[in-house]
Amino acid sequence: MGSNYLRKIPRQYFEAYNNFFLNDSLLTEGLSTRIDGQIDEQPLCLSKEELLFPKKAQTIDKETKLIVNHGNYLQGVRVEVCMNESSPCQFKESFPAGYTTVCRQKYIARKLVVVTTADGSDSQTPLSTSDFLFPSCCVCKTRNIGR
Repeated sequence: MGSNYLRKIPRQYFEAYNNFFLNDSLLTEGLSTRIDGQIDEQPLCLSKEELLFPKKAQTIDKETKLIVNHGNYLQGVRVEVCMNESSPCQFKESFPAGYTTVCRQKYIARKLVVVTTADGSDSQTPLSTSDFLFPSCCVCKTRNIGR
C-alpha cells in the first residue's frame, strides 16, 4: 500500500496532531552530550544511532498500524541500536571476579499518529495515536555467577 491512503484524509484532521509532526535529530559526530563534557569516556556496549521514519509497525498491543509519515507529515524517531546485543560488555576483564557481563537493548514507548482504518476512509476519526516500542539505548548488565 502506497501513500494514497493519506490523500483520502481531509487536512483538517491533521491539525489536531501538528505537535507530533516533529523530527528527532541525530547529534553530529564528536559533539559531547555529557553535561561535564568528558570526551575521553568509552561505552561498555557499542551502539549505532539512526533516524527512522516508520510507515508501518507493530504497537505495544501487538497490532500492526499504518503510521503517518509522508510529505509534510513526518514523524522522525531517533533510535539507538546495540551493535553486539547478548555479547559480553567491553572491558569485561575490569569487572570483579565472579561477575559476568552482557550487552542488552533497552526500549522506549513512543506515541505516533496512525491511520485508524486501512484505507483512510473512516471520515469520523481517520487519525489517532498509538504507542510503539523503539530501541533507545544499549546497556551493560552484570550478574553475579558466584565463585
